[in-house]
Amino acid sequence: MKKKIKDQKGIALVVVILMLLALSALGVAAINLTNVGTLITSNTKTSKQAFYLAEAGAERAREFLRTRAAGGNTLSNELNSIIGIDGVLVNSGDVSNFSSTDDIPYINTTSLGNGSFKVYLTNDTVDGVTSASDTNGIVTLTSFGYGPNNSKAVVQVRVMKNGGINLPNLPGAISLAGPNVVFDAPNSNAFTIDGGTHPAIAVNSAQSLTTITNNSAVQKRADNYTGAGGTPSVQNLTFGSPWDTIADLQKLYTGLKNNADFTSSSDPGFTLGDAANKKVVVIDGDFTLNPTTGAGILLVTGQLTLNGNFSYDGIILVVGSGNILRHGGGDGTISGGIYVANIKGSDGQINTGDDVFGNPTFDTTGGGNSTITYDATAQTSAANLTNSFPFTRISWKQF
Repeated sequence: MKKKIKDQKGIALVVVILMLLALSALGVAAINLTNVGTLITSNTKTSKQAFYLAEAGAERAREFLRTRAAGGNTLSNELNSIIGIDGVLVNSGDVSNFSSTDDIPYINTTSLGNGSFKVYLTNDTVDGVTSASDTNGIVTLTSFGYGPNNSKAVVQVRVMKNGGINLPNLPGAISLAGPNVVFDAPNSNAFTIDGGTHPAIAVNSAQSLTTITNNSAVQKRADNYTGAGGTPSVQNLTFGSPWDTIADLQKLYTGLKNNADFTSSSDPGFTLGDAANKKVVVIDGDFTLNPTTGAGILLVTGQLTLNGNFSYDGIILVVGSGNILRHGGGDGTISGGIYVANIKGSDGQINTGDDVFGNPTFDTTGGGNSTITYDATAQTSAANLTNSFPFTRISWKQF
């Protein structure tokens, strides 16, 4: 007897329903994944916004430090201005401490775009982060950025005042650094150097002292070199930083060049400044100071030639070739101080690995009147120009 095949009508419907259920499940999963991806993207976006707000706060505070320093405020002044009633600054090593600090924010909550930032100022680890006394020109900025959806970021930056430039007053009216000197003094009675309470000429080696004091023109016109120590006023001194340290001179050169008003006499609007508007000028190579006036800081890495009638108030640094030439007639007056150092090394370049102290040159030819006077006030006024230099970031981290 033949077996009957069962009727399979309806199986297709079951298959279709199962497929629809599977597709629906896949669709729901896809939607969920899309939602999760959207949330992740949104969170990433808001986190970045909070980070950028924190960075903006740190930069705002860095600029605020600069403007305050340019106005004469010290970092100790700034630290003491925000200290709380407990008399110590918050320990910025642990950012959770900021939630309970009584310190005044250096920059209070400031809106920016669709978020805000707040910045605290503390000391660095060398001075002690809770100390309000600065000794090294380094402080810490802790910036909180607040973005949309309660996002938050914290960055901490250590910054150094004016790039760490150290520019104290010079040892003498003319300061010549090196193991010996090439010194050619004029026979003219119209050439005078007045060191006041400092030496007319300061050197930092016994050989340099011997070379200058044995110079026949110096011996003949000893009374033209007045100042501390006797007649002629020439002294062998310990110069101190940065005047006797290659690394510090390199840092000084780099800092001044990076922030100079002019680095070439062909720069638009080039000027050496005046009493009301002092300038920082750094010239790589030789430079001639023709009959003119100037005030501020002048650094020349090649030979500096002083020609004819000129006057300058401030600090003149001849660092590199270390060669200064007073040439021609006319009257020349410098109030402040001159520093000369030959550190270019065998490659003939400044700021390289082979920099070393060589013999500086001070050469005077021709007639005319020439007066160099030690003026501590003019030097300090010139050095204060560096207070307007930006604070340099020396470390950064995000919490």
